[in-house]
This record gives sequence, C-alpha cells and structure tokens, in this order.
Amino acid sequence: MTGRQALRAVALLAATAAWTGLALPALAVGAFVAADTSCDGGEHRADPDGVWWVVLTVAVWASPFLVVALRTRSWLAVTVGLVVIALATAVVVWTIASPGEFCF
Repeated sequence: MTGRQALRAVALLAATAAWTGLALPALAVGAFVAADTSCDGGEHRADPDGVWWVVLTVAVWASPFLVVALRTRSWLAVTVGLVVIALATAVVVWTIASPGEFCF
C-alpha cells in the first residue's frame, strides 16, 4: 500500500465515521419519538411518526454507501452496501419490535 492509498483509506474511514456520527442524533430522536407514551401498562407500541423518522434517517444514511456500490461495483463496495442494508433493516426492526416507554 502506497502512502497515497493509505491516506485515501484513512480519509474514507474518517468520512464514514463522521457520516455515521451525524446520523446517530437523528436516530436517537427517532427512537424517542417512537416510544410508547400511552402509559397504560400494556404491551408497548411504537409510534408511527417515530418509526418513519427512523426509516428516513437510515435511508439517508445508507444512500451514499449504496450509490458507491452501484457506481463502482467492486466486491468491497457491494459487500459494504449489503452490510449497510442489513444494518439499516435491523435498526428499523429493532425500533418497531422494542419501542421504549415514556410516561410523564
């Protein structure tokens, strides 16, 4: 690996970390909005507004990875794209399956 390739890899990792860091507060807001506020003591139900917030957040977060995978079609980019799809799906399923509870 040449110095230029190493620098490019470090820049790519830094950009990925920064992009993910920007998505985390939006996911936290979505999880909070999806929390059950019925306070009825029954089974927790996710609020649809929060679920849609999470769906849109993961869609925006995943889009650069998927665009790169479609443009380059390298095995690494496609693998990263598939991992991103699996991770985004898992986040949405987790939000729906286990919403928090917020009673005030």
